[in-house]
Amino acid sequence: MAPCRRRYRVSTIPPCKSAPQEALVQAKEEAVRATKFKDQFLSTMSHELRTPLNAVLGFSDLLADERYGTLNDRQQRYVTHIHTGGTHLLKLITDILDLSKIEAGRMEIVREDCQHRIRICGSAQRPPTAGGQEIAGIGPAG
Repeated sequence: MAPCRRRYRVSTIPPCKSAPQEALVQAKEEAVRATKFKDQFLSTMSHELRTPLNAVLGFSDLLADERYGTLNDRQQRYVTHIHTGGTHLLKLITDILDLSKIEAGRMEIVREDCQHRIRICGSAQRPPTAGGQEIAGIGPAG
């Protein structure tokens, strides 16, 4: 009796994937999906937070200029707090969006020497530095 030979078509045999490979593929797909959700969130955050915040800052400017009447000292302090807090919040939102652009490769990072800026400025608020280097756009420039 002749040995039995089985013939298989290559196309009918499913590709063999090991469990670690399948886990890697699934993790990559989840990471891509998470990145899309993050980008969508940041885009929405940019519009939904910045638009009303700019309106608040604009109205606080109008009040501070006393175009609609004079303010007493207490009101002037409140308007100053509103404008200072709003400006700070707007800067934080802009920084978060800039970091996401850097992460996505849509913004170029340029390093430059900034030791002289710190000495000239003498400000209590100093730009973030590492070894005398500042990442442009992150700290205040003077």
